[in-house]
Amino acid sequence: MISGTPTAGAANFTVQVRDSASRTATKAFAITVISTTVTLTNVPDTMPPAQQVAIGLTVSSAPSNPISGTLNLSFTSNSVVPLDDPTVMFSNSSKTVNFTIPANSTVATFPAGTMLLTGTVSGTVVVKATIPQNGTTDVPVKQVIVPKTVPMLTNVSAARISGGLRVQVTGYSPERQVINVDFGFDVKTSSGTQRVTLSRGVQPDFDGWYKSSASSAFGSSFVFEQLFNVQGDNSMINSVTVSLTNGQGSGTANPAQFR
Repeated sequence: MISGTPTAGAANFTVQVRDSASRTATKAFAITVISTTVTLTNVPDTMPPAQQVAIGLTVSSAPSNPISGTLNLSFTSNSVVPLDDPTVMFSNSSKTVNFTIPANSTVATFPAGTMLLTGTVSGTVVVKATIPQNGTTDVPVKQVIVPKTVPMLTNVSAARISGGLRVQVTGYSPERQVINVDFGFDVKTSSGTQRVTLSRGVQPDFDGWYKSSASSAFGSSFVFEQLFNVQGDNSMINSVTVSLTNGQGSGTANPAQFR
């Protein structure tokens, strides 16, 4: 442990270790103490997947002259099938964004509309700042948790086809796993509308997608299509409600009308 009350600047020191045979190894080190604290603002500690938030940055002491810096972000997934989600980025479509701190100001300026995007995979986003003029290099300024959630269904389309039905589901599952699907069909009968539910285990299908190299560009997003054979008049089936289940629970979309 190195302890004490620091002052800004560089401190050089040498460390030597000695073993029981009196053999030694020596190495020089340096500690740079930075007088400016950098803080990322307006960004919560936890953000749901597929969200975006405008970012801000402040420093604890105002520079006498304008200085420039860079924010870099990295992402570590904790999903069932881990992936360095390429959709975790800044709104400039990059994992790096530049900023400027004006003279006599503690608030950084970014390109207009700069935002942090969380992507669709669960994990941790780490943002680091580099300000060369004051010795700040890759200093962590924020850690954001993107939690695991139930599958999110963004669109369901339902169509009548020759001899049956086609249901297509678009969505994302942040833990990169889907275990089961339930289809609730609303069928017209002589006594009114009746709900008929069909279920199917789909983990092998989704595992095949999430483990494929083709999925790496899409985070946890998917398009899932299911075909159904119908004996009788498929026009008697009005709509379908789809639910997908992963390790966090089930996500359900609004009913989709057959066309």
